[in-house]
Amino acid sequence: MTLANVLIKRFTDFFAWLEENDWAKLLLGGAITTIFIVGLNIDTGWMNKICGKFGAKELAESMAKEAVDGSDLLEKSSFILGMFFGGFGIVMKALKIPFYTSDEIREEIGKLLNSKWNGAGDIWNMVMGFKIPLIDQTVFDILLGLTLGGPAEAIGDTVMGVVINKLIAPIINRAAFEAIATILENRI
Repeated sequence: MTLANVLIKRFTDFFAWLEENDWAKLLLGGAITTIFIVGLNIDTGWMNKICGKFGAKELAESMAKEAVDGSDLLEKSSFILGMFFGGFGIVMKALKIPFYTSDEIREEIGKLLNSKWNGAGDIWNMVMGFKIPLIDQTVFDILLGLTLGGPAEAIGDTVMGVVINKLIAPIINRAAFEAIATILENRI
């Protein structure tokens, strides 16, 4: 987010032009959203297998050659890149550049479906937006993770999400709250 703010201050002419150009905003927003969603969910090994199954053997082989012994690094760097573009996208959203999270994409698909078939988008949002108890993820998030990351990645992400959200985050939140309360009590 800091880098986005620095870029805006440094290249004000570009961002002023961008503010006036709806197509450029749409293109930039689409690119940022795609990099964000794919970066957070991609598993190169899984995509390699899928590409091979659909007859894109050359593509799969070239991806495999690039990913050999570096797939873990590639996946970590794509996650970091996704997070970076997520922060960048949040700042760009303030400039009316369309940046979407997975929930917002699901909602937009629902709006599109409703515009074509009355009520279809409502059903889509009800099913795909259903938050699965305990894991706090929507059906859409699970399917997105399965599509881009494969079953192993989706299960691993889900387990880690549960551990972080149900075990680690409450401990950190409690400790932070107690530290802030202690600081405030001692100051007053």
